[in-house]
Parts: sequence; structure tokens; C-alpha cells
Amino acid sequence: AFSALWGFLLSTFYLGFTLFLTLFFFFFICTAWEAVKQRLASLIPERNRDRFVDILSKMDRVIAAFIRGRLLIAAILVVLFTVGFWLIGVPAPLVVGVIVGVLSLVPYLALLGVPLAIVLMWLNPSAVEWQTTWWWVIGAPCVLYWIIQATDDYIWTPLIQGKATGMDTPTILFAVLAGGSLAG
Repeated sequence: AFSALWGFLLSTFYLGFTLFLTLFFFFFICTAWEAVKQRLASLIPERNRDRFVDILSKMDRVIAAFIRGRLLIAAILVVLFTVGFWLIGVPAPLVVGVIVGVLSLVPYLALLGVPLAIVLMWLNPSAVEWQTTWWWVIGAPCVLYWIIQATDDYIWTPLIQGKATGMDTPTILFAVLAGGSLAG
């Protein structure tokens, strides 16, 4: 028991210290970003400096646009999951829809919403009799997730991420499929 407690305390301290260091350096880099950029630029040889800074600013714009695009897609998915959960009879759809939509920021993490919805529908059955059948309780969240995930993968991501990053729809679809098969 002492060993388990010591391991837990050590892990908690390590996690807290890592979080502190991350926030500490994030704060100082953010407050002194111009100085950091100038210092980094001074390390580049003069003949390559302008091209290097130009490439870095293009990368910064694309990454910022990508993050804004993912946040916009997550906001759309919050609405879709909330409305979908309300329609299929999940208790507290405003809470569950927001949680699952926010989890969608990480690809396929919204899948955790399926067992959550099933458990909530089982524990707090709907007043509508056919929504209490086992096939509805299990099938409706699965089908809803599949439909919303398909719209995310084949409509929202290519449309929004394509505009945000300046890439065409086939390239975005290929990148999503390749990334999914290579990295999950």
C-alpha cells in the first residue's frame, strides 16, 4: 500500500511539475514572442534569413488556420451532437452533446460518446415506449455517431479545413484517409 501511495504521489508531482513548466515557458514565450523571433532570426545566416522568416510565417498562418478550422468544426459538431442526442432521447443532451463535441477536437475521441449515451439511455429511459427497447438504446447512438462522423470526415473537414489551409478537397480527403490509416 505504501509503494502504491508513493508511486501515486510521485506521478502526481511529476504531472504537476510538468504542467507548471509548460505553462511557465508558454507564458514567457508568449510575452516575449517578438524577442524570441528576432533571436531565432539572428541565428540564421544573413543570406537565408528572409526566405527562412517567410517560410516560418507561412507555416504559422497555415497552422493557425488549421486550428481555427478544427475549432469551427468542433462547434458545428457540438450543435449536431446536441440536437442528435435530443432527437434520439439521450438524457441531458445539452451537457452530453457539448462534451462529445469538444471531444471531437481529437479525431475519433467523440466515439466515447456512444457508450456514454447508451448508459444514460439505459439508466434514465425515455417516456416514449419504443425508445426504451434494447435495439434503440444500442443502435440509435451508434447510427447517430456514424452519421455525424461521416459528415465530419467527408463534408466539414474538407470544406472548412480546405478553405483554412488553402488545400483542395481531394487533397484534404487523401490526407485524412492517409493519416487515419497510418496514425489511427
